[in-house]
Amino acid sequence: MPPQDYADILREIVMPVAPTGTNQVHLTDGKNFSTNEQALSVALQKYATEHKRDYSNLTVLGFEKNFHGLSFGTLSCVGSE
Repeated sequence: MPPQDYADILREIVMPVAPTGTNQVHLTDGKNFSTNEQALSVALQKYATEHKRDYSNLTVLGFEKNFHGLSFGTLSCVGSE
């Protein structure tokens, strides 16, 4: 469970150092695959919303010799050699 003052921590500590124009932040557990998994999900959802597309029909392009983590989502964009 997040601490009781979690919203205050985000507002007072995290938001002042967030990139200009950012009005929301989402913190993950700090593991690369969790962060990358979240980034993939947010990017696909944003694209689907902006382009009025079905989220389930979108794919992620992977490149050769890359590694982004061991979760299902990140493994799906690992390119083969």
